[in-house]
Amino acid sequence: MRIHAIYHVPFEKLGSIEDWIIKKGHTLHETCLYDNQILPSPEEFDMLILMGGTMSVNDEVYPWPGNEKELIRKAIKMGKAVLGVCLGAQLIASALGSKVYRGREKEIGWYPVFFKYGQDRIPRMPGCNAMTVFHWHGETFDLPPEALWLASSEVTPNQAFLYGQHVLGIQFHIEMKPENISLMINCAGDELTEAPYIQPAGDLTEGLVHMAANSALLELWLDYLEQYTDQYKNKTDGN
Repeated sequence: MRIHAIYHVPFEKLGSIEDWIIKKGHTLHETCLYDNQILPSPEEFDMLILMGGTMSVNDEVYPWPGNEKELIRKAIKMGKAVLGVCLGAQLIASALGSKVYRGREKEIGWYPVFFKYGQDRIPRMPGCNAMTVFHWHGETFDLPPEALWLASSEVTPNQAFLYGQHVLGIQFHIEMKPENISLMINCAGDELTEAPYIQPAGDLTEGLVHMAANSALLELWLDYLEQYTDQYKNKTDGN
């Protein structure tokens, strides 16, 4: 499977997603928008992965959000699998016509999300109705029309959604590894101010005890998108 990842800042990379790609033997191509690299066309990939960033999808100082959202819409229409993490999820929501705006509180640290599966369209961890996950975001989004609501947190109602069978938006970070957290602390540590839902740097690294459970859920969801892609390609190749 051909996977294309888009990065908005140099310190928010794939983490455990890359481990899964290597394990599965898929090919990975990358676009670094912070280096003004050119976006791919949908014909170049089977799965599109959109990573996080410190900016807002509403920031007009950046030249790329409009073009990136157009790419997302084209990929969705063509039946490509799309995964968005944090800013990536907000970009998908915006591309689908939903509003993205400042949340009630910034969430930075390890806080629980509560799963809201409305139907069995996507796999879940057995017996798991909540999980402690890593957050680093100040904005949120409205649930896109016709999307399946997957998760919420205490202060952010829309933490994850599935659109159709092939588009997954995740506001929180289940891809985190120790080096990912260190990079975020080093590059965006000025956001670690005293606030109700912002943890100090020491707590961020101690929270890595939750990494194994997070990685297990990530693999379930990536396997789901992989299976969708295989079935979609078999269907379209047969036509």
